[in-house]
Amino acid sequence: MSTASVAFRAAAAAVQAAPVDADRRTPDAQEDALVEATPTAELARAVATIADWTVRFIATDMTFAEALDVVDGLDGLPPDIEHAIRIVRHAAVQTLAPDSRRWCARTALTDWFDSLDPQESHVLLRRTLARSPRTLRSLATDLDCSAERVRTIESQLLAHAALLFRPSWLPLAQALAEMRARSSPVARVRVLDDIDLGLSAAIPGLEVSDAECLARLSREATVDDGLIGWPSAAAWAARIETEIAGIADSGDEQGLDRFKAFLSSHLIDANDGPDWIDRAGFTIRGTAIVPRARTLADQAHRALLANDVMSTDEIAQALGVRRSSTSLRRALNHDARLVQVGPKHWAAVERGRREYASLTACIADALDRADGPLRFDQLVERISADFVVSAASVRVMVGRPPFATAAGEIRRA
Repeated sequence: MSTASVAFRAAAAAVQAAPVDADRRTPDAQEDALVEATPTAELARAVATIADWTVRFIATDMTFAEALDVVDGLDGLPPDIEHAIRIVRHAAVQTLAPDSRRWCARTALTDWFDSLDPQESHVLLRRTLARSPRTLRSLATDLDCSAERVRTIESQLLAHAALLFRPSWLPLAQALAEMRARSSPVARVRVLDDIDLGLSAAIPGLEVSDAECLARLSREATVDDGLIGWPSAAAWAARIETEIAGIADSGDEQGLDRFKAFLSSHLIDANDGPDWIDRAGFTIRGTAIVPRARTLADQAHRALLANDVMSTDEIAQALGVRRSSTSLRRALNHDARLVQVGPKHWAAVERGRREYASLTACIADALDRADGPLRFDQLVERISADFVVSAASVRVMVGRPPFATAAGEIRRA
């Protein structure tokens, strides 16, 4: 049976559970109502109605778009079919059948990519959707602008991308629903590699898989270091690593089997057990899990997974190391698993915290996102939601260019 046939029969089954009644309004009233936003459920039922009728009376080997054109050209159609056709023709998204969903999702995303200017494309492909995201400073050098400007570009890109994933944009919403249905609470992104919308071929320079692209842009899932989590990869990664440490501390000679059973009980692929163990800083000896020699960055990463944010001094104290703040900061700054979230504070990348560039950039970003001036307390509250900075430092910075304070409000000078 063809893919189209399977899609049509699935749609036909759906309509049996929720049939569409004939619309008894006048034709003019119907047209006026259809120009307005059509509820998602009504739109889906209209598609199912057309699919059901096509399967029974015409053919099962055509796409939904082809079937719609054929049925729309026939005379003497039943009232419920005519009504369903009008709904679909007036909907913002016309092609909703499963066999055409992937094409629609690809079109929605590639059209958006094509609308970006060179700077936006560079930031999107080298940071937002990069396998190893570039830092704000390095991108600023590429684009001959400030790190603050790069941050603003990325914030605007993510805001625009969010509009693509509103529930009314059904092809993308359905692609995300398929991903979630096939994923455990946390899994390797490769588990979803066959979610193929053809984006790699359509978007030159795209490094991540289609599944990872959907997750990052929609923010329906978090993607960190090759993991996808619904909704938080960081929380699950921390829980799994705590389980590994507990098994290792117990000295269980069958620790590997015990850990695989833990993964399976949470619907996580047990074959990924060795990868999780290595990631947590342990190794396998026979069938037991034992600690391996850890680098300073390994230890810092584990400490930061257990704590949202830590200062350089707090990390040094937790690890029991005697190094200057400058030396320790230099060691942490070169590890991709860690992100600086303030002048002296750090977080694990799994936490999804934003990278700190400078206090000037933080203030400018907060004002840009507010799209206007802010009171001092409002400004500090907005900055503190993402970064760890002192109110005293903010107060000093807003009293000099490129900022100005007037009537108790802070704005760009």
